[in-house]
Amino acid sequence: MTSYLWPSSPLATITILVFLHCLPIGYLGFLCKFYIITYLLFMFIGYLFSSRRQLRRLPLVANRSSYALVTGASSGIGAQICRHLIRYDFNLIMVARSQTKLNILATELRQINHKINIHVIIQDLTESNAVENLINKIDAFKDVNIDIIINNAGRGCTKPFLQTEANDNVYEQMIALHVRVPTLLIRHYIPKMLDRPSRIVNISSEISYMSSPRAAMYASTKAFLTQLTTSLDYEIEQLNDNNNLSLLLVTPGPTLNTEFDRHNESVVFRLPFVTLTAEQVAKQIVAACLRGDRLCTPGWANQLTIWLMTKVPYSFAHVVCWLLWASWSEVKQWLHERRHLVIVGFNLVFFLFILACFLLVKITRQLYYRFF
Repeated sequence: MTSYLWPSSPLATITILVFLHCLPIGYLGFLCKFYIITYLLFMFIGYLFSSRRQLRRLPLVANRSSYALVTGASSGIGAQICRHLIRYDFNLIMVARSQTKLNILATELRQINHKINIHVIIQDLTESNAVENLINKIDAFKDVNIDIIINNAGRGCTKPFLQTEANDNVYEQMIALHVRVPTLLIRHYIPKMLDRPSRIVNISSEISYMSSPRAAMYASTKAFLTQLTTSLDYEIEQLNDNNNLSLLLVTPGPTLNTEFDRHNESVVFRLPFVTLTAEQVAKQIVAACLRGDRLCTPGWANQLTIWLMTKVPYSFAHVVCWLLWASWSEVKQWLHERRHLVIVGFNLVFFLFILACFLLVKITRQLYYRFF
C-alpha cells in the first residue's frame, strides 16, 4: 500500500491536493461519488472473476485424524491458539524449541480434553534444515492428516537497523521464521490439503502494511508473509472451485503476554485500546480460521490504525512509527531535542482539530435542516 496519491512522487501528490482544494464544492462532491461508484464497481468485477467456493465455503469440523500444526506453540499467541483448538476436538502437533514449556502445556491440554492426541516436537526453526527435520518427524506419526497449519513462530526486533550488532543473528532469525519456514511448510502441505476442508493461517502483523523505522526488518519480513498469503489464496481458488482449502491472513497489533512484549519497552505496548492480550487475539484467530475467513485483524483500534496509517503521507507515518517503537526515555529525549518543532506541530494539529469541529457542526446543521 502507498501513502501517496501518486506513486513515488510527493510533489505530484501536493499538486493533486491543491487542484482538488481549488475545485468548487459541487465538483468535489461529484468526484467523491464517482470514486465510490468506481470502487464498488471494481469490487463487483473482482468478485465476478473469483471462485464460487467463497459462496459455499464449509466450516471446518474435526475428526479423529484431524491435526492442527502450530509453530511457536510454547507461549504467547501460539499457546492460546492451542487452548482454543482443543475445545473443537482438534488433535495437535505443537512445535517450539522449549521442551519444558511444551511439555507443561501438553500436560495441561490433555487434562482439559482427554479425547485428543497431542504430539510435541522440539525444533529450533531458525536452523537451516529445520523444515526438513520437522516434516520428517511429522511423517513418522501414524494416521495424521494436517487440516490446519498455523505459522505462528516469529521473532521481533525494534532497534534501528544499524544499532544491531553485526554478530547478532536476529535478522537471520526473522528471515527464517517469517519467510523461509512458512513458505516451505505451505509448499509441502498444500497439495495434500486440497482434497478436504483445510486451513492455512499465517500470523503476520499490522506493521506489515506500513513503512516502519525502528522495525525495518520486522515490518519487511512480515510484509512478505502478508503478500504471500493474499496472493497464494487467490491462486488456490483459481485452481479448482471444488477445493475447500483457504488461507487466513492474521494481522494483529501489539499483543501482551507474548515473548515480544516481555522483552520490549516500546511505547506502543503501553497504549490503551490498541493492545490486546494473547488470549483475546487467539480467540478471534481460531473463530476466523474455522469459518474460513480470509482476513483477521483483532481489535477495532488496530483495524482503524491500518486504515489511517496507509492513507497518511510517508513522512508522517515514519514519525509516528519512530516514536511508537521507542521507549519512553527515548521519546522524551527525541521530543526535547525538537521541542520548537513540537510546538509548531501541536499548533497545527490543534488548528486541524478546530477546523474538523467546525466542518462537523456545519455538516450536521445542513443535514438537520434538510431532513427535519
